[in-house]
Amino acid sequence: MIGQFVEELYSANSLWERFYIYQQYVNRLGFHSASYTFIPSIQLDQSLPPIFLYTNEFPKGFLQQYTEQNLARHDFTLRLARDYKVAPSLNWREPLDWREHEVSGALLPQEVAVIELARVDYGIINAVSIPTMMSEAGVAGMSIISHENDCLFEKLKAKSLPTLLSCSQIFHDMNYASSDLNYTFLMPFIQNLRPKEIQILRYLASGKNLKAIEDSTGISYGYASNLLNELRARLGGISRDKLMYLIGAVKLFNLN
Repeated sequence: MIGQFVEELYSANSLWERFYIYQQYVNRLGFHSASYTFIPSIQLDQSLPPIFLYTNEFPKGFLQQYTEQNLARHDFTLRLARDYKVAPSLNWREPLDWREHEVSGALLPQEVAVIELARVDYGIINAVSIPTMMSEAGVAGMSIISHENDCLFEKLKAKSLPTLLSCSQIFHDMNYASSDLNYTFLMPFIQNLRPKEIQILRYLASGKNLKAIEDSTGISYGYASNLLNELRARLGGISRDKLMYLIGAVKLFNLN
């Protein structure tokens, strides 16, 4: 199954086509629906609502309420991701079963309330979150949901979870470097750039020497250099070349 999955992903031309293929395999493995997100470090650190890709069967009302009320602040999976940045010895690759954590007594009351909301109001009886990335650039992962009760869900995990983990990681790895993934998940960050930040990035993209920026824009070299360093830090300490690649990928220079 994994070999066929990889072959189909390679034949797809976009993030959206690959996610549709992933959805089909989630269903073949016995799970009901899935969502996927990549959260740049700047969003994770500020507990900003993430952007989701989700299958047709995923309860859209839950994602809408999650976003509108910024329930990311009380999402135990994101708290554990932030904890990992402080204590890297933690096993960030461990799948996170929502129900197991709910009854463990280790979650905060607000975190339990989010899981209860998903179950009671939106029919997400059981779910498991699968981390696929944890780095300075950000975190990524899937949430896979099921309508089965606890007993049947445990049997389903025992049978299908190893294959699901492999498919999830392959999907992420294949999409992480693509421009459409960057466009989808980084656009909110780009759209919140300050005018001077955009001006400096556009100047840099023109190929001109940054040391001469004051002659063209009136912005001092020192100020521009410090601002670029700040932007790189906000995106996880990436290189200047990587910053320019991401900016180009989201078509910043075509924005008004």
